[in-house]
Amino acid sequence: MKLFCLFLLLGTQLQLLAQASPNQNVANINLSSTQFAIVNANPLQAINQYRAWNSLLNKDSSNANAWLQTYIWLERDPITPTKEKKIQLNQLVTGAGDHIAGDAAFLLMQFLHSGRTDSAALKIAYEKSENKTILYPYWIQYHIRVKRTEQAQADCIAFDQIQPMPKAIFQYHFNVLQSAGKNAVVYARGLNDLVPMCILQLVYGIRTDITLRYYEDGQTLSEKDYLCLTLGKTIIQQYPKTSYTGLLVKNTAANGFGELKNNMEQWIQQKKLPYQTDEPELADPQIAALQKNYLPALLLLLPYYEKINDPKQYTVKKVINEIYKHTVPEKLNELKGNSRKMDSKE
Repeated sequence: MKLFCLFLLLGTQLQLLAQASPNQNVANINLSSTQFAIVNANPLQAINQYRAWNSLLNKDSSNANAWLQTYIWLERDPITPTKEKKIQLNQLVTGAGDHIAGDAAFLLMQFLHSGRTDSAALKIAYEKSENKTILYPYWIQYHIRVKRTEQAQADCIAFDQIQPMPKAIFQYHFNVLQSAGKNAVVYARGLNDLVPMCILQLVYGIRTDITLRYYEDGQTLSEKDYLCLTLGKTIIQQYPKTSYTGLLVKNTAANGFGELKNNMEQWIQQKKLPYQTDEPELADPQIAALQKNYLPALLLLLPYYEKINDPKQYTVKKVINEIYKHTVPEKLNELKGNSRKMDSKE
């Protein structure tokens, strides 16, 4: 399950989180479409994981998994400057070569360190690994990058048979694909976005009109192209004319709100938003955290529904509150406190 989940942070400037009850007076939410920050890992989580694995590595330099996990979490660390991180990653690979050379974990480190291009290292890692399941996503990611659809499909089928996606994760990525227009190109990069979308396409035949592409730094986009939110703030801000269409960002402001509204209203009608129905899997903290990516779209749409007094506003408010309740309850309490203070002044 955790292979498909990731922690996402949403930084938005909110004055008030609207309450779900239709009988309460609430202030408008002030939100700019550029006021967000979505990253591939919680910075504190990445740092703590890195320190924990590095500590274990210092105690036992023969622990191959500790070498691999230390590398992975350092690579995910969004705080360490790029130049310094590169030096540390080089040192890790050199050190691992002195202690676990030939191990599947070391070969996977080599693949990652090559910028995920060294397929020879990945192949040997697969042959040596006792748990081949964890390597399927890397193969799928690689096949998409080099545009080998048949190989990607074979690995998607094999991986899905061994480890089917949880229902809530399936629904999330279904909605990601539905956020794109017809015959669109969607760019993603990580195992947690690119791989599930590929499985939905190549195993379940969902939105096969969409072309999935691995995002390369400095990618040139057309107005028909979309970016996954999980690419993060730094990348998305390189394209200043983007607009939300749901769980994707389109590389144009033209009709962006129209697409967003149409997609969201379909999800509301079909009860495909998180927390619209009883979904036990959403109690999992990692799966719940993934739902934060709905917030930009929901918060952009809410003022529109409030302005025209559309009943859909109450569904949107409920989902917003549930996402906060399951991910950042202290923030929800703070916002509710602000709401009570404002009500008392009126």
